[in-house]
Amino acid sequence: MIIYCSSPSSKDETSPQKEKFIPETGKLYQTKSGYPMAVTAEDLEKGIELSSDKEAFRKFAMTGNIGLTEAGIHVYFEDIKFPNMIKIRPEGETEGFWTVQKAIEPIK
Repeated sequence: MIIYCSSPSSKDETSPQKEKFIPETGKLYQTKSGYPMAVTAEDLEKGIELSSDKEAFRKFAMTGNIGLTEAGIHVYFEDIKFPNMIKIRPEGETEGFWTVQKAIEPIK
């Protein structure tokens, strides 16, 4: 089961509401390409802060502390740190990493 959260409706009841899925622990998802990922939540936060400075982000990425997600990797959702940081673990692996919630989607 996937849980969806709806945005509060505006005064105009005819405007479409945005829905955002909230992943469930232990469920299998797949990654989307090009989102930041890191072994620790702190490194992910730092990478997100540096993302507007491409040179600084590149240097930080060269340390091996942060990288970008690849599309289509099957992962299990393990934890969430609000507002939008999640910990996922690739299927068949014992260690996970942190990324942003937008980096995963239900398997189609």
